[in-house]
Amino acid sequence: MSETSFIKRFDITLDLKQPGCGGDFSVVDGDTGNVVYLALTDAGIPVSVEGRRIIAAFSNSRGKYMQDSAESGGGISISDDKVKLQLRPQSFAPGIVECELQIYSGGTENSAAGATVYDSLVTTAKFNFSCRSAIYDASTIESEPAAPPLSAVLSAIGIAEGERVKSETARNSAEAERAAAEKSRAASEKGRILAETPRVNAENSRKTAEAGRARAETTRETNEAARKQNEALRISAENNRAAAETNRAKAEAKRSEAENNRIANENARKAAELERSAAETERAAAETERSRIFRGEVELPTASTPNDDPVDFAVESGWYFYKGGILVVSAALSGSAGSEYGTIDQAALLTDGTIDRSSAASDVYKRQGSEYGTIDQAALLTDGTIIHRTCTVSAGAKNWSAWA
Repeated sequence: MSETSFIKRFDITLDLKQPGCGGDFSVVDGDTGNVVYLALTDAGIPVSVEGRRIIAAFSNSRGKYMQDSAESGGGISISDDKVKLQLRPQSFAPGIVECELQIYSGGTENSAAGATVYDSLVTTAKFNFSCRSAIYDASTIESEPAAPPLSAVLSAIGIAEGERVKSETARNSAEAERAAAEKSRAASEKGRILAETPRVNAENSRKTAEAGRARAETTRETNEAARKQNEALRISAENNRAAAETNRAKAEAKRSEAENNRIANENARKAAELERSAAETERAAAETERSRIFRGEVELPTASTPNDDPVDFAVESGWYFYKGGILVVSAALSGSAGSEYGTIDQAALLTDGTIDRSSAASDVYKRQGSEYGTIDQAALLTDGTIIHRTCTVSAGAKNWSAWA
């Protein structure tokens, strides 16, 4: 079973601002079991050191040395909110040893620099302790038991004192240089930390700007792809529009041609309608006259009023009713072109039921495709008497005799 290490413990209180606090303890050169517990205060008020980085800087007769809590095996840790400082043999040497603590806080991991960047550095006031040489160590040489003469002793003391004064002078000079160098180092470190913070901020800004640029580039590429797609759609739509416009122009040409044909047909229709209307007017007039004849509203034609239409109707229709009588006409065809009549027979229905009929050989009389020679007409009057007249045709002219 291993034994617990035997240590020499020193408990001191160290103020951040007030020098001369703590210290007043002594160690032996070469010892490894010296442990110092430091309780930090600020103007007498306890200060917490949890989570801080602690560096202990030493100045001794052999030179300068430091211990760092950030280093594995650095000999510095936090225990019960106190700095536990296990003094390494390199940290002290015979004589007065000066020590101060550098406290770092506000650390930020800097991946670019590969280290932790701290926002704040606070250096405590110095404290001193003494170190003496061991009476016996590996370098001790045993002296003769005989006592040296007094003069030799005094001489040796004088020489040793002179060497001590020289050493002290050199130490003071070295300490002054160390203090100056330390101030320069501390100032440089503060400047580095101050410069590092803007650099880190600038790097973060650069990363943010780069992320924004990448997003903007992605958006630009997306918009460009959309623009190309829209341009392809526009070209396709334009081609469709051009094709549609060509078809529209062709359709318009056909429509215009059809419209011209329609106008021409409409004009022809209007002309035909005018002809039809004139023919219809003429037909209506004839139909009116024919109706009047069939209703017995027309007077028998006389020599002075030779109305030929009733005669012609009688030739073609057979029976006509006139005011005061009935006219019966019959005709026989003669010839070929235009339906030529040779003889024309006319008969009148008498009141006693007998029929009076007359006929005549004819020359050729042509009217609307019907050719006549001479025409005899007989009419049965309402009083039962029959009247008669004749018509001779010469050179297309008709000459009627009076009714008798």
